[in-house]
Amino acid sequence: MLVTSEGDGCGDRDTTEVELTQAQRESSTSLRSAGVRNEANAPVRTCVGCRRRGLAADLLRVVAQKAEDEQPAAVVPDPQRRLPGRGAWLHPVAACLSTAVRRRAFGRALRVSGNLDISALEHYVENRHEHS
Repeated sequence: MLVTSEGDGCGDRDTTEVELTQAQRESSTSLRSAGVRNEANAPVRTCVGCRRRGLAADLLRVVAQKAEDEQPAAVVPDPQRRLPGRGAWLHPVAACLSTAVRRRAFGRALRVSGNLDISALEHYVENRHEHS
């Protein structure tokens, strides 16, 4: 569908703008159907340590798992992003982990009260090169 304005002599310019818009729509539709993903459309999450936003693919999801026998809840890594429950996101580096612990960010982000056991998460971050 082409739209032109009559009487002002700008019909060609209006026609070109509509054609470009249609071409852009066609190219984005073909990319979507081909399964190509644009970084602009990728999910963005905020690191609980440094509070910087980043692509979800670059951050590690962590969840709190309830422990038995009055033990503190454990914060465990969820690299496949499949564990149930509320998740928080963290850059998998020691600096962000220590900042999150210092700020007590895990309890707030995961909505868990009391002490948290982060030993599994510390172990994962220390050995992250083995997991990638």
